Order: sequence, then C-alpha cells, then structure tokens
Amino acid sequence: MINISVEGAQHAADTVRSMIGLIAHLKSVDLGMEMSDWQTEDLHRHRPFTMRSRAKGRVVTVIRPHSLYTMERSAYAHKELFRRIKRRKKGGAVMIARLLSPRRHWSTRPILRAEMEDIFSRRLMEMVPRLVNWQRAQARVPKS
Repeated sequence: MINISVEGAQHAADTVRSMIGLIAHLKSVDLGMEMSDWQTEDLHRHRPFTMRSRAKGRVVTVIRPHSLYTMERSAYAHKELFRRIKRRKKGGAVMIARLLSPRRHWSTRPILRAEMEDIFSRRLMEMVPRLVNWQRAQARVPKS
C-alpha cells in the first residue's frame, strides 16, 4: 500500500479560493468603478451615472451628445417657439411655423467615438492583470 501526502494542499486551496474571490470582486465592484472613472477622466462627465447589476456582473451607462437636462430643455424651447408662432397665424407666420415644425434634429456622426471605445477597452485590459493575479491572491490568504 502506497500513501501519498501533499504538504501545503490547504494553502493551495485557499489561494484558489482567494483568486475566485478576486474575480468575483472584479465583476461586482471594480468593473463599475473603472467605467465611472473612464467617464470622468476621458469623457469629461462631471457626474457619470453607471447602472450596476452586481449579482450579474453587468455595468451599463447611457452616453448622450449633451446632458439629458440640456436636451429636454432644448426640445421644450423648440415646442414653445412653435406654439407662439402658430398662435399668431399672420401672413408668413404659417410658413415659418412649417419651417420650424417639431422634428428631430440629430447628427449622423456616432455619439461615442471609436477612439474612446479603444481607450476604455485598453483601460480594462490593464485593469484585469493589475487586480487579479496570483500575488494578490496569495497575499489575501491568512498565514497559519
């Protein structure tokens, strides 16, 4: 009969558990923080809104060409101008009203440039090895 015993097996199991914990922390916390930092530093948003679903490890944001407040205010001002011109109904006012009728104004350019997407993907690729590595996992294991 041959007995094989491995010393340090508990330490190896603890290190693997710690690595799994680092990966779970990455998807639930660090990913959202990195997206918020990216929006603040690279997109120059003062108060980025990042929706986090920690259990699923999902992070979502909405990127607009301007702030939502500015866009809603502009649409309201446009509607109000149309109402004022429509009320007058004098001579050329109807023609002006048709020209200024409520319609969507938008650019055909993408809101988020490809360079910004590349910067974000580069940030993520640099973040993962920095936060999830075996040295950090071993440092988290309690020494016995």
